[in-house]
Amino acid sequence: MERGKKFIKLGLLLYMHLVDLFMLKQFLRKNKFFRRIVYGAGNNRAIDIVDKIQDFLDKNGSILDIGSGTCNVCEVLSRKGYKVTPLDIQNLSFIDNVEPVIYDGKTIPFNEDKFDTSLILCVLHHTLDPERILREAKRVSRNIIVIEDIYDSWFQKCITLFFDSLFTLEFIGHPHSNKNDKHWRETFAKLGLKIIDVKYGRSFLVFKHATYYL
Repeated sequence: MERGKKFIKLGLLLYMHLVDLFMLKQFLRKNKFFRRIVYGAGNNRAIDIVDKIQDFLDKNGSILDIGSGTCNVCEVLSRKGYKVTPLDIQNLSFIDNVEPVIYDGKTIPFNEDKFDTSLILCVLHHTLDPERILREAKRVSRNIIVIEDIYDSWFQKCITLFFDSLFTLEFIGHPHSNKNDKHWRETFAKLGLKIIDVKYGRSFLVFKHATYYL
């Protein structure tokens, strides 16, 4: 009985945290002052991300941005002439006149091979079932670009997970489906996804990132 009560309390706490987090994100979107701050930070990050992936993109191809978040990457790519469709489980866009296609987080609402490339940028470790996202991306697109934080040691993993929760304000309920390079490679192989190219990078001397072109 006591254990059941603890699970109920934990569930309520998680629900309240998610509601509060959603309300905070909506407040940041609607408040002009904070919207400009978030937009500026997101734009700088998006420019850096696009620099990493642009060599893998076809200017004439169609792109699906899975987990588009603030939609900054969509905006930067659109400015460069790419055709991008944002997709997410909720509308967190900070870009005027850009709203994502909303889906259930499980089945992508597009037909097979609809897109030339799917982008999954710093998203998979936020999901409970990364393999399902990858399978769906494989179904609707001919190529996939994945960016993920990876780690080489227990210490680096702990630092990566802590700061990811700090930056996203997700201290409760974050699945932290992070993997190291070896385990991501094993996951891709399991799903029949061939690595065509991979790039590695670092930020702040501690964090390590991998860009996989599948």
